[in-house]
Amino acid sequence: MKNTPRRADRSPDAASKDSVYLHGLLSVHTFFRWALKNQKLKLCRNLFAGKMTLHDAIVLEPWFDSGYIAAPLYLPPWVQKANGLAGMLAFSLFANKIRLDRVEAFDLSLGA
Repeated sequence: MKNTPRRADRSPDAASKDSVYLHGLLSVHTFFRWALKNQKLKLCRNLFAGKMTLHDAIVLEPWFDSGYIAAPLYLPPWVQKANGLAGMLAFSLFANKIRLDRVEAFDLSLGA
């Protein structure tokens, strides 16, 4: 994060690029969580079959299922292990239900 101000000074578009990247990160994270909730983790794998949008992965699902579109040849290790991915996403779903507006400092045990 310490490079952010320096980039912003050099480029007026740096902040907007950061917001685009953050939007993409949140979109993909939300997509993966939705796929887990709806038992459609194979959609996450389909994203690696080629350049496509999240919407494409959903719309093209029947084509993947029929074999008309080939499954991806390469999957990153974190996608290969569906149980690990499911575990991380399940924790994320749980953690997002924590209401931070109800957490007080004395509720936290920070090295005590």
